[in-house]
This record gives sequence, C-alpha cells and structure tokens, in this order.
Amino acid sequence: MAIWDAAAKIAGLPLYRLIGEMTGRDATPGPVPVYASGGYIYPSDELAKLEEEIRQLLDHGFTHIKIKIGFSPLQEDLKRIETVLALLPNGGHLAVDAMYRYDRESGLAAAAALQPFGLRWFEDICDPLDFETLAAVANVYAPPIAAGEA
Repeated sequence: MAIWDAAAKIAGLPLYRLIGEMTGRDATPGPVPVYASGGYIYPSDELAKLEEEIRQLLDHGFTHIKIKIGFSPLQEDLKRIETVLALLPNGGHLAVDAMYRYDRESGLAAAAALQPFGLRWFEDICDPLDFETLAAVANVYAPPIAAGEA
C-alpha cells in the first residue's frame, strides 16, 4: 500500500482514484452509509437522557442509530428501544448491540422480543465464539445479526 500511496502522490491523485484508473474501475465517490453509535445506560432519568441523546444525533444529520442493550432487564431494554424508535421512521433505522451480554437462554428471549421491531441488526449477542448460541438465535431471528468484530 505504501508504494501505491507514493505512486498516487506522484500522480497527484487520491489513492482510490489511482487504483480505480489502474484497474479500470469506476472510482467516482458515492454516498457512504453511516450510523451513530451510543445509547449507553444513564445512571438516572434514563429514558429522557436517551431521548435527548438520540435527538442530538438526529439533529447532526444521522438517520441510522445503534444503541447498547443487555445491561438492564429485557423489559427495560424494550422501553429504551421503543423510546428511540419513536424518533425514527421505522425499525430499519435502529440497530442494537448487546455487547456479549447474553447466553443461549437470554439471547433467544431477547431475539423473540426484538423480532417484531424489524431492527437493522442485532449485534454481539453472546461470546463471539459461542457458535451454538449464534446459530440458535439466527434460526429464530429473521433480521440480520452481527458478530465477531472482536
């Protein structure tokens, strides 16, 4: 990559353009989908502070959000999700990250509770090497799941 970078500097082009030209691919920059990640637990006045945080992210132009779940009882997490969804067009604009908090039983319970929301994805459900739990959740949860970034 360092050689390609040096060649791009000599050519006076951004690296993506040089590689695009050299490989005959269109290097026209397009939109890049992004999301804002936040939604950690607040020590007090949790739902109001979560709503304020999400409103600020939306005011900054974000249209897709990811929040953390799994640190509170499932019913409290569902209230957090509903609070955020009330600010978004639909569940496809919200992803949740359980940060490896669930085991098989609680992961399956969470998947069943989250299913009706049609979330963008359900991330880091359990230990990333717990393939049996991930497979069990994937078998009952229709929206995408994400795992293994760690």
